[in-house]
Amino acid sequence: MFTACEGEEGPQGIGLNSLTNISTEQSGDNCENGGIKFEVGLDSNENGILDETEVSATQYICNGINGSNSLTKITNEPAGTNCENGGLKIDSGLDTNANGTLDETEISATAYICNGINGNNSLTKITSEPAGINCTSGGLKVDSGIDINNNGILDEVEVSTTAYICNGLDGSNSLTKISNEPVGSNCENGGLKIESGLDTNANGILDEAEINATNFICNGNNGNNSITRITDEPAGTNCENGGIKIEFGIDLNNNNILDSEEITSTTFDCNTNPTESYQILYSFGSEGTQDGEFLSNEHISIDSSDNIYVVDTNGGKIERFNNDGTFLNRFQTINSPRNIHFFNDGRFILTKSAENIISVSDQNGAILNEWGSSGNGNSQFGFFRQIAVDTDEFIYVVDHNNHRIQKFDTQGNFITKWGQNGSGDGDFDFPWGIAVLGENIITSDNNGIQIFNKSGDFIKKVMIPNVNIYYDIATKDENIFIACGNVVVKTTIDFDNILYIGDGDFSGVTGIAVDSNDNIIVSDLGQRIVTVLGKN
Repeated sequence: MFTACEGEEGPQGIGLNSLTNISTEQSGDNCENGGIKFEVGLDSNENGILDETEVSATQYICNGINGSNSLTKITNEPAGTNCENGGLKIDSGLDTNANGTLDETEISATAYICNGINGNNSLTKITSEPAGINCTSGGLKVDSGIDINNNGILDEVEVSTTAYICNGLDGSNSLTKISNEPVGSNCENGGLKIESGLDTNANGILDEAEINATNFICNGNNGNNSITRITDEPAGTNCENGGIKIEFGIDLNNNNILDSEEITSTTFDCNTNPTESYQILYSFGSEGTQDGEFLSNEHISIDSSDNIYVVDTNGGKIERFNNDGTFLNRFQTINSPRNIHFFNDGRFILTKSAENIISVSDQNGAILNEWGSSGNGNSQFGFFRQIAVDTDEFIYVVDHNNHRIQKFDTQGNFITKWGQNGSGDGDFDFPWGIAVLGENIITSDNNGIQIFNKSGDFIKKVMIPNVNIYYDIATKDENIFIACGNVVVKTTIDFDNILYIGDGDFSGVTGIAVDSNDNIIVSDLGQRIVTVLGKN
């Protein structure tokens, strides 16, 4: 714990105004992941603007790299109980629902920074703190005090408070709780109490047992009122995806409102990752046995031209549609087709449940290789589900009833297998979906999502919040798409950002594919339709 005490009261007087200029720092040498640039100094020429020649200190507060997203909401606090002369209200917390907005239920700390009362300049100096005794992984050192000699620089003898804001360890979430400190022994004129530590139990709240540093930033004895006005900035020239407009200035007429002529600087805090959303573009199909109708449309696939193939197992057919849902033809009419997958050159793999056979055919449908039979030995199958192919044209087959994955080459040669019935790492409980993303094999079963390398070595298991059933999987670029019955989940290999799509629109999504335009195509078994969704 680092404890800071306030120094003696500084001399009375008006003094020059101290100004702060805050601007967005792009990703680069100063901040690897972007952040905020702080410039402070005295308004020597009294023009109400912090000119470059007046800047006495520059510091960067950089965005972190790992951990959950934390959000801060800053709003004006009118003069009243919380701030006698008005000020700022600061709400902070973790964005637990990943919607990019700090909702009321996500707020874990609220603090007020109140405007001063009368007049001497207070200064703050922020410098980098190297890794060491004060901060194990480095961080920031914050010195503050009264500019007694009015030279615009916080000299060592003027420092009355020192605090450290330290970086977290190994990607764990570091949390800071800011609360008001009443007038008392810690702060003669009141101020802020800053508690920080690592969120070791990952509940998004800084519990008492997790606090490893407590500091106080105390209000100065005097000081001219500074005003901040924060408003929404719509998408446009200043912020491509919208954001926040922050205006600063001095309340020259003491009306506690930042008038237009009192604004000294303006900066924008822009949204960098707008929340994605999808809308239904169109649907097609209905229950039946005629062309364009389905009895059991569990699985779908697309070819390199974005034609859509619907596997109707109970109807004994595979139907082909173009990418606007127009019926083209019955691509295959066979007993109990289960799944189909296309190579870029038009060859395709077909699984047939009635015989437990896999076939590889050319562009004209002529069978090149065929293998398989019923059983639980190598190259035998209990029941087919999804199939996937990697860039080396190795074929991965979900052997549903045997609770395993089998791997083959295009000639039908058995390569390897993995999995057994169970709930442990690498075990399966009736596996269903499979897809390839880079060097990773992603699978789904009743245990959730599991990730393996191409040899079948277990990497990790993931249970997606608010999802209890997992079906087919599709991948596109760095994204993973999972059919989950009443909702589609979009995420990445880290599963750190999860987007739920179409909740309430579906009644049994089992099949999924993504076309070249990033449209999501889903097979809704409950409604016997196929639905195509596009980004808003």
